[in-house]
Amino acid sequence: MSKKILVIHYSQTGQLTRILDSILTPLKADPSVSITYEELRPAKPFPFPWTGKEFFDAFPESVLERPIEMQPLKVNTAEQFDLIILGCQVWFLSPSQPLTGFLKSKEAAQLLNGKNVLTVSASRNMWLNAQESIKLMLKNAGATLVGNIALIDRAPNLVSVATIVGWLFYNKKENYFGILPPSGISEKDITEASRFGATILDALKKNKFENLQAQLVMQGGVNLVKTLVNPELRAKQIFIKWANFISAKGGPGDSNRRVRTKIFAWYLPIGLFVLSPIAYTVSILIMLVMPGKAKKQRAYFEGTNLKN
Repeated sequence: MSKKILVIHYSQTGQLTRILDSILTPLKADPSVSITYEELRPAKPFPFPWTGKEFFDAFPESVLERPIEMQPLKVNTAEQFDLIILGCQVWFLSPSQPLTGFLKSKEAAQLLNGKNVLTVSASRNMWLNAQESIKLMLKNAGATLVGNIALIDRAPNLVSVATIVGWLFYNKKENYFGILPPSGISEKDITEASRFGATILDALKKNKFENLQAQLVMQGGVNLVKTLVNPELRAKQIFIKWANFISAKGGPGDSNRRVRTKIFAWYLPIGLFVLSPIAYTVSILIMLVMPGKAKKQRAYFEGTNLKN
């Protein structure tokens, strides 16, 4: 019996698209599997590379997860699929605005209701908060999350901060300092992501997704930096306060909030290079004092369940 997959994604750099293509390699080779692609398209496209002004102006609405207007989907929302694969970008520890715009739309409710969904994310190294939000939005849309693959930039935290600046603002993925690694997911990790496709194909053909996530975790499909868990959870709460502070002066592009946006733009590097090492140290101490809590945290974030 043939199986139908829908792949939905939004990728500014093309990296997420390449990861999805790699994962799908074994599925594309199987004649019994039909794959449909749907690229999410904001009504007002976001720039790439970003300017500093546009980048920081996107911060409040990303963090507060306010849906934007999206172009209509090309796929028929009444069409039935055996599995929907959702490619996810992370913006400011939150789902990207195009992803939020889609997941909170009426079209998503029609398309996702009653469907099995597998999420795939590619991020610098902090994706936990975004995934929690995606879990909730999928639940509200009536979907069942059966798996999650999370790939990250494996460079040390502050190194990845430095290299991603060149990629975001100058579209320079390769290191222009001469000593740092390329930004983003490594070529090795992208190529080897095809191994997850075989696991997904097996679950799809058997129509049994109960053990899929456990198998993906065993294959190294969930890259989680345990020392960054608590700093990330704390950072999201700080981001929410900043986002409310900025948006209180107006919506996207409003000149009235420009001063507050600039203040945040100055604060962010201080938080990353001064405060984050402190939070990192505290996180290590917490792990040493409460190893059981750290173990439970990891098990939860590696899974697909949503806390009540």
